[in-house]
Amino acid sequence: VRSEMVDTLRWFGDKVLPELLMFIDDPDEGVKMDATAAYQQAIYDIEDDNEKALVIEISMRNLNDADALEEIASELIGMDDLLAVQTLVNVIAGESKTGRRVAMETYETVTGEEYTTFEAADAWIREQQSDE
Repeated sequence: VRSEMVDTLRWFGDKVLPELLMFIDDPDEGVKMDATAAYQQAIYDIEDDNEKALVIEISMRNLNDADALEEIASELIGMDDLLAVQTLVNVIAGESKTGRRVAMETYETVTGEEYTTFEAADAWIREQQSDE
Protein backbone atom coordinates (compact mmCIF):
# COMPACT_ATOMS: atom_id res chain seq x y z
CA VAL A 1 0.00 0.00 0.00
CA ARG A 2 2.80 2.44 0.89
CA SER A 3 4.58 1.64 -2.36
CA GLU A 4 1.42 2.34 -4.35
CA MET A 5 0.96 5.59 -2.46
CA VAL A 6 4.47 6.73 -3.42
CA ASP A 7 3.81 5.81 -7.06
CA THR A 8 0.62 7.88 -6.99
CA LEU A 9 2.24 10.85 -5.24
CA ARG A 10 5.05 10.88 -7.80
CA TRP A 11 2.63 12.29 -10.39
CA PHE A 12 1.96 15.43 -8.33
CA GLY A 13 5.60 16.58 -8.18
CA ASP A 14 6.53 19.37 -5.81
CA LYS A 15 2.93 19.85 -4.69
CA VAL A 16 3.21 16.77 -2.45
CA LEU A 17 6.75 17.11 -1.09
CA PRO A 18 5.62 16.91 2.58
CA GLU A 19 3.69 13.72 1.84
CA LEU A 20 6.64 12.15 0.02
CA LEU A 21 8.94 13.18 2.86
CA MET A 22 6.99 10.88 5.19
CA PHE A 23 7.99 7.86 3.11
CA ILE A 24 11.73 8.55 2.88
CA ASP A 25 12.34 7.08 6.33
CA ASP A 26 10.07 4.10 5.61
CA PRO A 27 11.24 0.77 7.04
CA ASP A 28 10.72 -0.94 3.67
CA GLU A 29 13.84 -0.39 1.54
CA GLY A 30 11.88 -0.41 -1.73
CA VAL A 31 9.41 2.22 -0.52
CA LYS A 32 12.29 4.31 0.81
CA MET A 33 14.18 4.16 -2.49
CA ASP A 34 11.09 4.98 -4.56
CA ALA A 35 10.14 7.86 -2.25
CA THR A 36 13.67 9.26 -2.34
CA ALA A 37 13.74 9.11 -6.14
CA ALA A 38 10.30 10.76 -6.41
CA TYR A 39 11.29 13.41 -3.87
CA GLN A 40 14.54 14.19 -5.62
CA GLN A 41 12.77 14.44 -8.98
CA ALA A 42 10.21 16.82 -7.48
CA ILE A 43 13.02 19.00 -6.11
CA TYR A 44 14.83 18.88 -9.45
CA ASP A 45 11.66 20.12 -11.17
CA ILE A 46 11.45 23.25 -8.99
CA GLU A 47 12.63 26.04 -11.28
CA ASP A 48 13.25 28.81 -8.74
CA ASP A 49 16.61 28.17 -7.05
CA ASN A 50 15.64 30.07 -3.89
CA GLU A 51 12.55 27.90 -3.47
CA LYS A 52 14.56 24.79 -4.28
CA ALA A 53 17.21 25.69 -1.70
CA LEU A 54 14.54 26.22 0.96
CA VAL A 55 12.98 22.81 0.26
CA ILE A 56 16.42 21.19 0.43
CA GLU A 57 17.18 22.93 3.72
CA ILE A 58 13.90 21.80 5.27
CA SER A 59 14.50 18.27 4.01
CA MET A 60 18.02 18.13 5.39
CA ARG A 61 16.85 19.38 8.77
CA ASN A 62 14.09 16.76 9.03
CA LEU A 63 15.39 13.53 7.50
CA ASN A 64 17.59 10.97 9.17
CA ASP A 65 18.44 8.69 6.26
CA ALA A 66 22.01 9.57 5.22
CA ASP A 67 21.71 8.10 1.72
CA ALA A 68 18.53 10.08 1.03
CA LEU A 69 20.13 13.23 2.41
CA GLU A 70 23.17 12.82 0.18
CA GLU A 71 20.90 12.48 -2.86
CA ILE A 72 18.90 15.56 -1.86
CA ALA A 73 22.01 17.62 -1.02
CA SER A 74 23.45 16.80 -4.44
CA GLU A 75 20.77 19.09 -5.91
CA LEU A 76 22.73 22.02 -4.43
CA ILE A 77 25.77 21.20 -6.52
CA GLY A 78 25.60 23.18 -9.72
CA MET A 79 23.32 25.75 -8.15
CA ASP A 80 24.73 29.21 -7.39
CA ASP A 81 27.58 28.48 -4.94
CA LEU A 82 26.63 31.32 -2.62
CA LEU A 83 23.02 30.14 -2.30
CA ALA A 84 24.16 26.55 -1.86
CA VAL A 85 26.63 27.43 0.90
CA GLN A 86 24.13 29.64 2.73
CA THR A 87 21.68 26.73 2.66
CA LEU A 88 24.31 24.28 3.91
CA VAL A 89 25.39 26.61 6.74
CA ASN A 90 21.76 26.84 7.85
CA VAL A 91 21.55 23.04 7.95
CA ILE A 92 24.84 22.78 9.85
CA ALA A 93 23.45 25.19 12.45
CA GLY A 94 20.40 22.93 12.90
CA GLU A 95 19.83 20.04 15.25
CA SER A 96 19.98 17.10 12.83
CA LYS A 97 23.28 15.26 13.31
CA THR A 98 22.90 13.38 10.03
CA GLY A 99 21.86 16.55 8.19
CA ARG A 100 24.82 18.40 9.68
CA ARG A 101 27.28 15.69 8.60
CA VAL A 102 25.94 15.55 5.04
CA ALA A 103 25.87 19.35 4.85
CA MET A 104 29.52 19.53 5.92
CA GLU A 105 30.50 17.02 3.24
CA THR A 106 28.53 18.91 0.60
CA TYR A 107 30.03 22.22 1.79
CA GLU A 108 33.47 20.82 1.01
CA THR A 109 32.31 19.70 -2.45
CA VAL A 110 30.87 23.14 -3.25
CA THR A 111 33.65 25.31 -1.79
CA GLY A 112 36.67 23.05 -2.11
CA GLU A 113 37.35 23.75 1.57
CA GLU A 114 36.62 21.66 4.63
CA TYR A 115 33.94 23.11 6.91
CA THR A 116 35.67 24.13 10.14
CA THR A 117 33.64 26.82 11.89
CA PHE A 118 30.64 29.04 11.33
CA GLU A 119 33.00 32.04 11.30
CA ALA A 120 35.10 30.55 8.50
CA ALA A 121 31.98 29.74 6.48
CA ASP A 122 30.63 33.23 7.10
CA ALA A 123 33.93 34.70 5.87
CA TRP A 124 33.65 32.57 2.71
CA ILE A 125 30.10 33.84 2.16
CA ARG A 126 31.13 37.49 2.66
CA GLU A 127 34.04 37.06 0.26
CA GLN A 128 31.71 35.67 -2.40
CA GLN A 129 29.24 38.50 -1.86
CA SER A 130 31.98 41.10 -2.28
CA ASP A 131 33.07 39.44 -5.54
CA GLU A 132 29.59 39.88 -7.04
